[in-house]
Amino acid sequence: MEQLTLGWLALTITDSAFWVGAVSGARAIPFLVLSPFAGAMADRVDRKMLLAGSQLATGVVAATMAVLNLTGQPHIGTVMGLSLALGAAWAVNNPSRQTLVPQLVPRESLMNAIALNSVGFNISRTLGPFLSGVLLRFIDVGGVFVITSSMYVLVFASTLAMRVPARRPQEGPRESIWRNIAEGGRYLRQHPMLRSMVLFSFIPVGLGMPYMSLMPVFARDVLGREEFGLGLMLAAAGIGAVTGSVILATAGALRRPARVMLVMGTAFGCFLVGFGLSHQFPLSLGILMLTGASLMAFNTISSTVIQTNVDDAFRGRVMSVLMMEFGFTPLFTFFGGVVAQAFSPEAAVMTMGIAVVVGMISAYALMPGLKYAEMSPPRPPAEPGRRG
Repeated sequence: MEQLTLGWLALTITDSAFWVGAVSGARAIPFLVLSPFAGAMADRVDRKMLLAGSQLATGVVAATMAVLNLTGQPHIGTVMGLSLALGAAWAVNNPSRQTLVPQLVPRESLMNAIALNSVGFNISRTLGPFLSGVLLRFIDVGGVFVITSSMYVLVFASTLAMRVPARRPQEGPRESIWRNIAEGGRYLRQHPMLRSMVLFSFIPVGLGMPYMSLMPVFARDVLGREEFGLGLMLAAAGIGAVTGSVILATAGALRRPARVMLVMGTAFGCFLVGFGLSHQFPLSLGILMLTGASLMAFNTISSTVIQTNVDDAFRGRVMSVLMMEFGFTPLFTFFGGVVAQAFSPEAAVMTMGIAVVVGMISAYALMPGLKYAEMSPPRPPAEPGRRG
């Protein structure tokens, strides 16, 4: 709801595809700057409390947006600043949230847990935009932000209610945070498969996900729809993502996960090209469902491989590097906004799709470490005095 409403607010204030992309990009910039520190903190402190604190911060920003919109239309610069603040809170939230999942489930159930976590996320991603599109028509932007800020209160309370197993003392390093960050970099350099998987995972998210920032422009200027149609478009992508997550949640470990990721990522790029070519609303909804399913399958497999193979002492720092991909997306979000303004939204999305296809095929050919990717948990070491 928040993401859609921010984009619609930017479009209402400026009537510019560039500013729609800029507001979305501003939210992603803090991931690039703060993610390494957030990852190191997730390996040093109580992850549950770090998660709860970041959720409380997002609620405060959402409440500020509500007040500003209820008392008058904010300036686009104010919207950009609040979008940056939201990005900072989420940059801290994501590594702590990702690292909590392996603490709560056995390793053999990790893929199912990550997939089910994606199901929950994408159900909200499906219902949220749909509800936002409806509510924008009846209670306007300020009312939607009142609802989102209230939801953060519920999320904060539910996080505090979680019972998280204690971590082993040696898994909480106490050196300087700069040294912790440097250790995380050395850990990735010493593990070619993990390093390759992190880089491989960046391609569809960094090059392709910025298409979401252009959905308000597509809805209004390409497909001739208003708020409700925009909600349906984002809901379609969410339905596809839920479908992909449910399928993976019922599946076992994949024998060649990197090859499946290649297929899913390439398909995602092709679907983006198809979406750019479509000018029929029902066809566009169908293509958006396929983009959501392929991208979510790619991301779930990627996260499972990394979470299964990383040492828990470095989990937060490795996941923070993975989250930094959201920090690079502003470059392509701004680029998408510029192309959409100079040429057309269709040209911008098709360019993203082509970049994803070329990037996926090239990376798979140039990263030999990917062939060692496995989804099954490593075998535990043999007990002293016994043969392994």
